[in-house]
Amino acid sequence: MGGLECEVSFLQYANDTIFVGDVNVKNVFTIKTILRMFELRVNFFKSCFGAIGVDDGVVERYVKLLNR
Repeated sequence: MGGLECEVSFLQYANDTIFVGDVNVKNVFTIKTILRMFELRVNFFKSCFGAIGVDDGVVERYVKLLNR
């Protein structure tokens, strides 16, 4: 994207997708951009966002960014 590197991997199975990457705001925006670029209709209220070893406050902030 625009010459900036951002590594996000994903796994897909049936109607489920799991994104794997570092927990940072850049990756959150990258995931949201990918979903919007392909016009994927995602109900963020039915989706799950989780992180391992990350403060709950950080996770809540990123969830709010995805719901905008």
